[in-house]
Formats: sequence, C-alpha cells, structure tokens
Amino acid sequence: MVSSWIGYIGIHIARNLQPEQLYNFAKLPACESTNYNPYEYGSSMHYPADAFMASGASELPMIPYDFNYIVTMGSLSVSFYDVKTINDHYKCTEICGCRGPRCYNGGEPNPRNCDVCNCPEGYAGDFCTERKVNATAESYGIYKG
Repeated sequence: MVSSWIGYIGIHIARNLQPEQLYNFAKLPACESTNYNPYEYGSSMHYPADAFMASGASELPMIPYDFNYIVTMGSLSVSFYDVKTINDHYKCTEICGCRGPRCYNGGEPNPRNCDVCNCPEGYAGDFCTERKVNATAESYGIYKG
C-alpha cells in the first residue's frame, strides 16, 4: 500500500530525508500493492510529516498537498478506515453476510456483533444514523460562523 500516497503528499528527498529511509517511499506498481480504501491522512499507518527527517534539515520531508492535513498525519489512533482495511483484507465482513444490519453514512456491519455497525468518524449509534456529540465543523475548528 506504499504507493497510495502519490497525489496526496509531496516527498522532499534532497537534504530533508535520512538516506537509509528512502525505501519507505518506494513507488510500487499497481500489481504489487493493494489499496482497499481511500487514501487517509489520519490512518495510524501514515507517517507524520517529520518522520525520517534528516539531522539539520530545514524542511519537513513530507508535506500534504492540502496543508490542512499536516497535523492529521501520524495519528496514534486507529481510524475507521484502518479497521475497514483489516476487515476487508481478512474478509471479516463476510461473517455477517446478508443477515448483517443496514448501515448508513458509510458504516459497515461489525463482524464481532452482526446486529450493529462500525461507524466512520463523526457518526454513532447501532446503524450510524446519529451524529457523535460535538462532531461538528465548529467543534473541530473547521468552520467559524
């Protein structure tokens, strides 16, 4: 899944990246990588912007093309898409089959309890129909009305 970053972050190799860490940014051909879900800056598998920064470097080695995501990169929390990727890879979603619930807002049946859904960030409830408390643009500092 390494090459999925193309089009989302810029890698500044010259003088900013530790040379022995270049392999972390190899561009793999599509036939050698599997990307199950959309690119996610907030994945626990995403390196932070300063990962592998060379000693004395003046710029970050990784810069998101959308600078709003600079602090999202390198999250320590497991995201909805991290869980979804694992479930997709190991075919966990097949456990519920057609007896799983109808999930809304991008949610998916929870393979550990087929009566409820795993919900994406911002949604809650058994079927992802409820907004999480404080899951508003204002609470995230995105919108100032």
